Amino acid sequence: MSKTRTMTGLLGAGLMLGGAALLSPAAHAQSDSVNGQRSSQNAGLNGGGAGNGDFNDGGGNGGAFNNAVDAYNKKDYAKAAKELQGFIKDNPKDAQAHRLMADIFVRQDKIADAIPEWEAAVKFDGNDRVSRENLGAAYLQTQQFDKAVQMYKAAYAKKPKDGETAYYYGLSLAQSGHTAEAIPVLQSAVASKPTAPAYMQLGVTLDKSGKHAEAADAFAAAAKLDPKNPQPLLYSGLIYHQTGSDARAIPALQQALALGTDDPFDAHIALAEAAATAKNTAGALKEFNLAAQAKPDNFNAWANIGILNQNTGKTADAEAAYRKAIALTPPDPKALASVQSNLALLLLPEGKADEAQTLLAQAIKNDPANARYSYNQGLAYEKQNKIADAIASYKQALTVDPNMTDAKQNMARISK
Repeated sequence: MSKTRTMTGLLGAGLMLGGAALLSPAAHAQSDSVNGQRSSQNAGLNGGGAGNGDFNDGGGNGGAFNNAVDAYNKKDYAKAAKELQGFIKDNPKDAQAHRLMADIFVRQDKIADAIPEWEAAVKFDGNDRVSRENLGAAYLQTQQFDKAVQMYKAAYAKKPKDGETAYYYGLSLAQSGHTAEAIPVLQSAVASKPTAPAYMQLGVTLDKSGKHAEAADAFAAAAKLDPKNPQPLLYSGLIYHQTGSDARAIPALQQALALGTDDPFDAHIALAEAAATAKNTAGALKEFNLAAQAKPDNFNAWANIGILNQNTGKTADAEAAYRKAIALTPPDPKALASVQSNLALLLLPEGKADEAQTLLAQAIKNDPANARYSYNQGLAYEKQNKIADAIASYKQALTVDPNMTDAKQNMARISK
């Protein structure tokens, strides 16, 4: 918070750049990676005895298995499961039967029930690649990340240049907390098979490891591959802004908004901060207002609207914004103290010294280590002609900041 003077004798408002709590791109992208996992309805979980469609009759496997296959191919999954349960009871080591049972559960969205069936299929048929891959995907969906790592690790060792296998192995590593190990695997995934989900997960993992510039580039690459998806644009824009690359951040954020991002608040806050950094006050004020429209209960948006209006002499608008901010929940007591003090500075020239005094007392309570609040309290006491109280406030300001020239001068002036 800067101490830019906005009124003679008053230590005025400073723009709360960075004050609005931007949602972490990593947090968003973690959610995306889960949503992007292999669901029971997409290509991730493969059905079929050989992974290529319907199961075939078991031939010598007996009538119960054949009946199960017939019901399965007719999409009568309840009947198929009932027929197959009896067969598995008599043939517990039949890998194909376990594989079919797992697929039946998948069709019914019962992933947890499918897992032990795939485990059995893998146990009794070590060459069952489809069951291994589906088991890894199921472990991911059910957040058994360490098990997913072990399943995909073996597959990746056999097929290190397979982009899809690398992606899911990297995703498993990232979700299980093995960030450093996940990065090269995900990099190999995008090198072998560049896809938006792979670049998104790479961006998440790089950002988590502190490699923010590389993360932003990864999200930008995902945006190129999925140009109608606003989220990679949002994430790249937020990180570019956070790393000082506003020339790249601004168009990405604007495009994310044009595509209807689910997080317009974050985009508007970042655009407002970028405009403020470029000393484009009108642009910053516009974006902070749009942020406040997106989240009317956000303290920092209203606080920054107040600061910008106060610094440009729009005192009525500033006062209204500050009052809205004070009525909301601040991110911390110091932020609230800053707004309380700024509002007090507006009220003093209007002759509202009593209310200003109350606000400054609250500001001091919320942030007692800030000398300017005690200094401004001294000014308020002077307005009320309470000289002894004013001197005491200036002394308190000097206790906190012994080098505060204004407090020294004012105390000397009124002590004569």
